[in-house]
Amino acid sequence: MDNSYERFVREVTDKEDSSGLSIGMRDKRGNLLVLGGWKSSLWQLKNGLYFVGNDIVASPVVAMQLYNQANNAGWDLDHIEKRFNPWYERQVEYILVPSRSDVNVSYKVRREPGGVLTCECRGFVYRGDCWHVQAVKELTSEG
Repeated sequence: MDNSYERFVREVTDKEDSSGLSIGMRDKRGNLLVLGGWKSSLWQLKNGLYFVGNDIVASPVVAMQLYNQANNAGWDLDHIEKRFNPWYERQVEYILVPSRSDVNVSYKVRREPGGVLTCECRGFVYRGDCWHVQAVKELTSEG
């Protein structure tokens, strides 16, 4: 019998989502590629957990241990926290977009590597899209 965890693992490892992605890019589901591997890649899932092989773990250190074991690699166990996360944050761009309803308020639209746009406003949180993101897409010819 198929359980929900097995379905989830199959969905996360769907290889068509990772084609053409580089380290620091997100797949169609919003999962972040941290390290590619010749046997198993290391992903940070959109819920913040880490995925390597068939394992899902909460700790970045444990994720690196699993990655090293799966790929016979020797990365530092603090690689995610000390190297990847600071590098990734330098790749992110923040664009301030003024509110249409209050001239004293601006919202930060976050553009991640690969062009993924998110906004901190309530509309984006509830709908996954908002006027601010659409304005950035229009202004940068991404829409």
